[in-house]
Amino acid sequence: MALPSFRAAALRRREQHPNLIAAWGFDEGTGSTARDSSEHNLPLSISGGVTWVTGHSGGTALANSGSGGAIRANWTSLSVPTTIMCWAKPTDLTAGTSRALIGVWSGTDTTSSTQFAIWAQRGDFSTSNVLQGNVRVDNGLVAVNHTALALNTWVHVALSFDGTTIRLFRDGIEVSAFSITGGITGGTYNFLVVPSTTNAQVDDVRVFNAALTAAQVASFMGDPVAP
Repeated sequence: MALPSFRAAALRRREQHPNLIAAWGFDEGTGSTARDSSEHNLPLSISGGVTWVTGHSGGTALANSGSGGAIRANWTSLSVPTTIMCWAKPTDLTAGTSRALIGVWSGTDTTSSTQFAIWAQRGDFSTSNVLQGNVRVDNGLVAVNHTALALNTWVHVALSFDGTTIRLFRDGIEVSAFSITGGITGGTYNFLVVPSTTNAQVDDVRVFNAALTAAQVASFMGDPVAP
């Protein structure tokens, strides 16, 4: 018997890259749960304040105006190497504010310790008003920065760490890197999408237990998550 189309798409993606450990396409368009299209069944629980909007290439995405968040609790698989990525559309970039897009924190919001995250803006840390990746390497937080994002414009962003180099990608191109050797301390974390301080829309989030190359990031950038 033939598999349902969404299941076949997920299997093909796993075959193309066996290191995919979570993928959320947010094409439900309604409800309080976002389905994980990978083989690992890690759904996101969506709290109040998050709304469904049109996605970057059709379908739907998640949006926040600063009053809620989508949370995957008890994230225990964060390790080196790793890559996170998504499509994002910042809807507010006021100077001096912090706008987290996706990532892993030690608590249920961004006031907790950042472990591995991408920000549309981090006005209270390092250089203000820039695309920024944060990685906590052996308990020290490291930032990699790039130029500011455009307001109300979709952009693909990704962050990777292979144990020796942190890399930040924009639209499939490596735009910043920082050399550091170390690891990420294991623990019980939360994977957050458009958390409470964020004014942005996010679509097609993926997590890998591999440090992807620019070519691989670009490949996934053009391939929507299976519904």
